[in-house]
Amino acid sequence: MSKEELTLIAAISAAFTSILSLFLGAKLTFNREKRSLRWSKEIERLQNLEEQIGIAREVVSVYTGVEKLVSDFIPLHENLEYAAGRFARYPELAKAIRGFVHACNLTVSAKTEHRDYREYKDMVSAEYKKVILECDRILEPKLLNGFVKRKE
Repeated sequence: MSKEELTLIAAISAAFTSILSLFLGAKLTFNREKRSLRWSKEIERLQNLEEQIGIAREVVSVYTGVEKLVSDFIPLHENLEYAAGRFARYPELAKAIRGFVHACNLTVSAKTEHRDYREYKDMVSAEYKKVILECDRILEPKLLNGFVKRKE
């Protein structure tokens, strides 16, 4: 082989290697962005769940008239009724959501029937903490990997 042929082969292999590295770099960047977007949507879903559960806890725990309680709780209950199904990929979170909704239902039922609801009110707080702990447990690996910035 002549010197020119070797130079041509080296240039072609360098160009091929350069194109291949650009392609792989773009593919890796695209996959990373897609994974990041997927997690940001999941984080948003978890934050919405935490917000809904917090509002439901306040509605159930605060002393109000029965009519106000029922009118405020019904729309919340409709949103939370199937929340466990929306988070079925996280079995422990789904279980905690079911426990929270059940505790809320017991509290509202006791309040509307004018029974002692203090035991159920404590149950609502305990179940609320379980839901929050499960949400934090799901997010913790992503917090450590830098996907989510911690609020200090």
